[in-house]
Amino acid sequence: MDEERDDDFSYEEAKELTNKFEESLQAGGSMYFDSQELENMMDFCIEDNRLATALAVSEMALSQNPHSEFFLLRKAQLLAAEGKYHQGLEILGKVELMSPGSADVLITKGTIYSQMGMNKNALQCFNQAIEVAEFPDEVYMFIAFEYENLGSYEMALKNLIKASEINRENDAVLFEIGFCFETLNKTSEAIAFFNKVIDHHPYSMPGWYSLGLFLNKNEEFEKALDAYDYAIAIDGEFASSHFNRANTLANLLRYRDAIEAYNEALKFEPVDQISYFYIGECYEQLGEGDKAIVNYEKAIKLDETYPEPWFGIAMVLEQQDRNTEAYHFIKKATEFAPGNAEFLYLRGDIEKKCGLTDEAIASYRKVTETDPDLVDIWLDLADLLFVNQEVAEALEVITEGIKNHPDEADFYYKMVAFLLELGMKQNAFEVMQTALELDASKHESLFNFFPKSKEIPEILDLIQIHRK
Repeated sequence: MDEERDDDFSYEEAKELTNKFEESLQAGGSMYFDSQELENMMDFCIEDNRLATALAVSEMALSQNPHSEFFLLRKAQLLAAEGKYHQGLEILGKVELMSPGSADVLITKGTIYSQMGMNKNALQCFNQAIEVAEFPDEVYMFIAFEYENLGSYEMALKNLIKASEINRENDAVLFEIGFCFETLNKTSEAIAFFNKVIDHHPYSMPGWYSLGLFLNKNEEFEKALDAYDYAIAIDGEFASSHFNRANTLANLLRYRDAIEAYNEALKFEPVDQISYFYIGECYEQLGEGDKAIVNYEKAIKLDETYPEPWFGIAMVLEQQDRNTEAYHFIKKATEFAPGNAEFLYLRGDIEKKCGLTDEAIASYRKVTETDPDLVDIWLDLADLLFVNQEVAEALEVITEGIKNHPDEADFYYKMVAFLLELGMKQNAFEVMQTALELDASKHESLFNFFPKSKEIPEILDLIQIHRK
């Protein structure tokens, strides 16, 4: 927050006066404040979320200035903030009589209607305000927000683009345009739009920053890096530029540079668990597991319910064959994100290594339910059941896996092994035929998994036929 406000009234002075005002209220006394002091106290209270005090200040202001449009509007806004919409609208009705066609009244009324969920009424007010507003670009933003509330991002984008055409230096509009392009998944259109922005306004930090976002999304990483560099040259203290530049560097596999950029971002924003998690990931990619764990632990310290760093530590420990320790961390990760298939998969792997076979089978089953598109999980679960002498269950799993992945030859070879083990030879030969038709070169996987199959003449004959 700036130490000095635009009207040269200091934030600290407003805070001190507000505290005196509150003390006076509690004591039942009264104090005099001039209009400027009342206005700044009200601004301070709103920023400091002291809405009840702000409303009391507005009452005093109106007792001294009963016809002030500014104080009447503020009181209406404050009443709406407390959910007293109709009282707010009633005050606006009085202001409207005093100042017909006022843009401020129309905008405030539209905002209250928006809070009430009366979107059509809100849009009507905002569209009327465009004709008389001193800054119509700001009104177009209100219209865009209303369309966003309605889920109509195309219309929101159209109005935001109108706002940007009126005022190319409205940074808030540019950021919101980026949000709408992202929501609509219009990457190419976004790149074209922000290229035009910087053609007209080459020192637009949000223009370069947003261009970087969409170039990165389009996997044009080197160009994205250039865009972020320009954004940082214009405003080096915008943390998101450093953070997203770090993401791009990580995409380019430049992990040490990415770590440096994440640390740079941390200089300009409150300490952030996500940044520490990403730093940890970079160290993990560099093979520096201990440093990765240090940063994952920093992320957990900031938010112990954030599951990713728990998973990250489990990954590192599992790679170091410290499976008993890893189990503690992966349990935490799945506790905080019970539906994450990747976490459940690793949990199953670690449980298997720890000899917790039943638990591993349960974890693998949850993965098949959560993300049946994962190919390997069907094979891993079936293998584990087979090793645990649950052959019929293994056959059921691989059969279900084939329903999800009908063109995976490995599944059929695995099924052949299970059928042979269950003594269902004729079924096994039929499935073997299908497996060979899909990919005959993979037949060795059957021999490796189920060596007894090498001694079955019918299996060997089928392989020989497919070699001809």
